[in-house]
Amino acid sequence: PPSNLWKLGTQQFMRNLNAMKGEYADETDFALTDSQKELHAQLDALTLNATGIWDREMQNGPIEAPLVIKIPYFGLCYML
Repeated sequence: PPSNLWKLGTQQFMRNLNAMKGEYADETDFALTDSQKELHAQLDALTLNATGIWDREMQNGPIEAPLVIKIPYFGLCYML
């Protein structure tokens, strides 16, 4: 039978915490396929351009939303 909610939650939390630290003790070593290596190289080449983000957001015109939505949204855009 499946574990209870608490046990599943703590297991996943610890797994994510270890992943953030770069430790994968519960997983076996594996080799990347060629397509995975290519995707990894493409991900490494990605960059983040704040001006490009603002330009894309402003293309659709002003955002019509309540302030409770706009404030976190623009805060996130600013942080990016």
